[in-house]
Amino acid sequence: MTEPFTIGCRPVDPDLIAPAAVAVILGISTTALTKLVNRGEVPPPFKYGARCVLWSRREIQLLAYEREAAARRTSRIQPAA
Repeated sequence: MTEPFTIGCRPVDPDLIAPAAVAVILGISTTALTKLVNRGEVPPPFKYGARCVLWSRREIQLLAYEREAAARRTSRIQPAA
């Protein structure tokens, strides 16, 4: 894969997003994002230079959908026995 052109660490390619955007989509802080990446719960970012990491927008949106669906499944009220 060829590296997309970036301005600073802001990608010009709209399919790649920075950590702050990932955190907003997932509804978490950037610190929590780092912890989730370290635990393997969020796919690792693509590294573009020493201080720039970017994620695939599609991967993160899919992850957000899966997390929301899982939360809905676990929050359903169980029928009384």
